[in-house]
Amino acid sequence: MHAPPTALRTVATGQYAGPTVNAYAQLLRTPGVARIIAAQLVARFPGGMISLGFLLHLERIFHSYGSAGLVLAATSVGQAVSGPLTSRWMGRWGMRPVLLLTVGVCAIALTTIALAPLPLWGYMAAGLVAGLSYPPIQPAVRTIYPKLVNSRQLTPLFSLDASAQELIWIAGPVIVTFVATQISTTIGILLSVVFLVGGGAWFIFSPEVGRVRIPAASGGSDRCSRARRCCSRPPWASCWSAPARRPRRP
Repeated sequence: MHAPPTALRTVATGQYAGPTVNAYAQLLRTPGVARIIAAQLVARFPGGMISLGFLLHLERIFHSYGSAGLVLAATSVGQAVSGPLTSRWMGRWGMRPVLLLTVGVCAIALTTIALAPLPLWGYMAAGLVAGLSYPPIQPAVRTIYPKLVNSRQLTPLFSLDASAQELIWIAGPVIVTFVATQISTTIGILLSVVFLVGGGAWFIFSPEVGRVRIPAASGGSDRCSRARRCCSRPPWASCWSAPARRPRRP
């Protein structure tokens, strides 16, 4: 693998170094970059809080880590299913409508888990909804980044984003564990809702989000129409067979 041109620092010695502090500083001075990085970081902060928040909250209710694990499993299944779907929806309907819908539904689901007295299956259903509606902030922001900077700055930008998102997985679990154990598990989950709604609104209403549109997926209509023709034919008929030749006259 070749090192990116922007990251080559000491070619004579054969050493590889990443982008410098000056490169990051110049990058953050680019209009819109600092705002988008900060907004998406806050909006994605619940990703490092929800799992431990659910675990501590549901263990306190059911006195069973197994029950809490079932709710976490339902949430994970929802996130796995929704990832490709919400990305396609952003290409069809635009970023802002999809992000507004998912932030709202996910916030309601998380608040329900925090406040509503439910049976285990009810918490699992709410967890599934929370996973299905988890906002696709990361796919959206990775579409926006190439529109904000030139090709020379793109590698440092992704490097800065990767470094910044480590805060989610370092500070998020610490914050939710401290709040849940010292104050209340309910407050711990509601705090993640505050990050989700506040950061989500900051990101959604940023001017850069309104200027970028994800191209809709194309190229599937011909394959789908051919598949429908295949299904309408008898089993012994080939969909890709050559057209029948006319018999030759004697």
